[in-house]
Amino acid sequence: MVVLLFLGNTTIAQKSRKNRTARKSDTSERVKIYMENGSIYNGILISETSDSITLSAFTDNIVTIARDDADRILDADEAIVFPDGKYHDTHGFFWGLAFSLNPLTISPVSGESVDDRVLSHLETYYGWRLNRKLSLSSGVAFEFNQARLAGFNFDTQFFTMYGQAHYNLTDSKFRLYTYARAGYGFSAQEDFFIDDHSDGPQFQLGFGFKIPSRKRSKFHFALGWHFQQTSGSESFFDPFGNEVRTEFDLIISRPILKAVYEFN
Repeated sequence: MVVLLFLGNTTIAQKSRKNRTARKSDTSERVKIYMENGSIYNGILISETSDSITLSAFTDNIVTIARDDADRILDADEAIVFPDGKYHDTHGFFWGLAFSLNPLTISPVSGESVDDRVLSHLETYYGWRLNRKLSLSSGVAFEFNQARLAGFNFDTQFFTMYGQAHYNLTDSKFRLYTYARAGYGFSAQEDFFIDDHSDGPQFQLGFGFKIPSRKRSKFHFALGWHFQQTSGSESFFDPFGNEVRTEFDLIISRPILKAVYEFN
C-alpha cells in the first residue's frame, strides 16, 4: 500500500507539472523551492512555465529557476508557505506516529484529585491528502485501557485496526483541525495476559492543531474522546483474602491527549 501510494503521488505530481501552461500568479502566492544542490529559495511566485519558475525572493531579488534543477517545489498546489519558510503540506501521501494518554491522570497541583484509570496508546498510520481540507488514513494501534465498574478496575489490551478522517478548519500558521476515526479492537491473547475480555468496535473523535516546520516532518497535538466496547471477566481478592470472580460488559469512555509526529 505504501509503495502504491508513493508511486501514485509521484505520477500525479509529474503530470500536473507537465500540463501546466505559463501563467501569471496571484502575488499572494508564496513558494518554497528545494534545489538538488541543497539550496533553498523562499519567495512570491511571479510566473511559471513547464520548464522554469520565476519568483521574487524574500531578499527582493528576482530569481528564475529551471525545474530540472529543483528537487521539490512547494507552491499553492502543494503547501501553505509562510514568510519565514515554514509550511504545511496540502497534497500527497503522509504517515505518522502517535502516542496517547489519559490527560486526567496528570495533576498540575500537588494534592489535587486525579483520574487513576490509565490509558496508553501507541499507533502508526498511512494516508493521502484528498485536497487542502480533507485527508483520509488507515492505521494500527496497540492500546491499553483501564475501566472501573462497581469499585473494581478492569485492565484491557487491544490490537486495533482503524480508518480515520482529518478535516482542516483553518489555514493559519497553527492549523486547527478536527478528526474522527472508527475501528475494531482485537483483544490480547489470554496466554500472554491474565485478563480475559472480548474484541469490540471502537470510535474516537477530537480536535487539535498542527505546527508548521521547514522540514517534511511536522508535530501536532490533539484532544479527543475514546470509546471501546468490550466484555469479559476478571478475578480479584477482597480485603479478607477471598477470590472474587466478576464479569463485565461495558463501553470504555475516556478523554485522550495525543502527540503526533507526521512525515510527508
